[in-house]
Amino acid sequence: MVSSSFPTGRRFSRRSVIAGVGSVVSVGLLAACGGSVTASTSASTQATASSAAASATSAPVVSTSAASAATTSATSSVASTNVATSSAATASPAASAPANAKGAVTIQWATRTVQAWKDIWPAAVKLYQQQQPGVTVQLVGPKDSDLSAYLVAWAGGSGPDVAAMWGTNLVNAGRKGQLLIQDSYLARDKFPVDDYISYQLKAMQWQGHQFSLPMYINVYPLYYNKQLFQQKGIAVPDSTWTWQTYQDMLLKFTDKAAGTYGAPIFQDWGPGYAKAYAAGGSLEDTADPTKVGWAAQPSLDAFQWIYDRVWKDGSVVIEGTDAWKALGVKDRAQGFTAGKLAMMEEGSANPKQLADSYPQQVTDWDLAVLPKGPAKRAASGSIDAWALWSQTRNPDAVWEFNKFLQSSDYLDLQCTLGAMQHPRSSMQDRYVSLMKKTFPAMADKNLEAFADIVRNKYAYPNGGIFAQDDQCWTIFFDAYTKSIMKNQQDVKTAFEAAATQAEGVLAKG
Repeated sequence: MVSSSFPTGRRFSRRSVIAGVGSVVSVGLLAACGGSVTASTSASTQATASSAAASATSAPVVSTSAASAATTSATSSVASTNVATSSAATASPAASAPANAKGAVTIQWATRTVQAWKDIWPAAVKLYQQQQPGVTVQLVGPKDSDLSAYLVAWAGGSGPDVAAMWGTNLVNAGRKGQLLIQDSYLARDKFPVDDYISYQLKAMQWQGHQFSLPMYINVYPLYYNKQLFQQKGIAVPDSTWTWQTYQDMLLKFTDKAAGTYGAPIFQDWGPGYAKAYAAGGSLEDTADPTKVGWAAQPSLDAFQWIYDRVWKDGSVVIEGTDAWKALGVKDRAQGFTAGKLAMMEEGSANPKQLADSYPQQVTDWDLAVLPKGPAKRAASGSIDAWALWSQTRNPDAVWEFNKFLQSSDYLDLQCTLGAMQHPRSSMQDRYVSLMKKTFPAMADKNLEAFADIVRNKYAYPNGGIFAQDDQCWTIFFDAYTKSIMKNQQDVKTAFEAAATQAEGVLAKG
């Protein structure tokens, strides 16, 4: 999600995914996407279970109601039987054709706390209620600083009908049966699921059932400082770049005496999981859910490539270290715009923030597609989603609202008011056009670098791929930190030991 600052909390409380920059995709695993490259001192507060339940069910802070109790086209009273499977996923309610509802319907919607959402919400509600005059959409207090509050409230029989969620909490809610299984609705309405990146949707499934659809997508191409490239007489990055080209360029821009580096990497946020896919590997074993793929040779090769850029070449500087502090910059954005960092991998949420924070340097940088790995091109992507409560009293109405949230009408609002990228491949031309038209600083930026990832569907998610997702990501992250971030263990030893540990967890079910 778009924010005005760069959160500094730890992995599971942090509300922003930052895909790693420079030679590695540094990602805040299982966190909300779209964090900024600017600095912040914000922190999350963990509520107790009882206070979370009370807070999540508090009275709406804003309400926009239809003028009359007109009938709505989206509210047949379908009872959701929600038969639990052995894994606690719920069966999909039978989808009824939206027609002939008696009386108006209220949908409680929990979005986000940051300013962009405060702008998006009233515009979205106004638009939706023009289309569905019998529906009242109420804003309820967002819990994006503690998403587990929603799970607590839903377990107690209350909570928002629709909520913004991501990461571990999204995955857990879906697998516990707290989210509405959408299979029958998707089939009935012939919903275009092929318009999304399959891996993003897969992260929002459990045992083949779709429990969420994306809010937007945040993907991570290459940012580069044009001024530095021009000064060295080097052609700017393009689609012909490979990892070897990338490696060579990182070295060319590194001059430790002058205080310049090819790119940064972040101390708290390591895992370059997309690099494993680019090398022909995978984090999961698609043939056996009790296995992981990160100790296979292609994945190990990818992690070794990252390690070498940090510890062998020294072309990537670790944020927070003495070498980083010697740069004299407050954050990555300043380091990049000031020419201390030649390149970085950041999200589609970031270009407007970068331009707003450093307007004098806005002409000094641009974007390019990620360099191709040994096997293919692969980028990190978000799993932020709209969570529909499985026990909502109005499942048909909630589904219709969810369809609206996936429509070009709504996604255009997210883009123009919050600079968020459409998650659907067919809408990438709209995204690029709207960004350039709405934000003048983006007019000459190569936003196709973002669109290319979604059009060609080569983003890989930061969560939702393991049967024991939270535990496996934690184990993976620890191995990444020990080897790549801290150089405490060699890559092969660290990841092989982590794979054995993770597979022990998965074997227990």
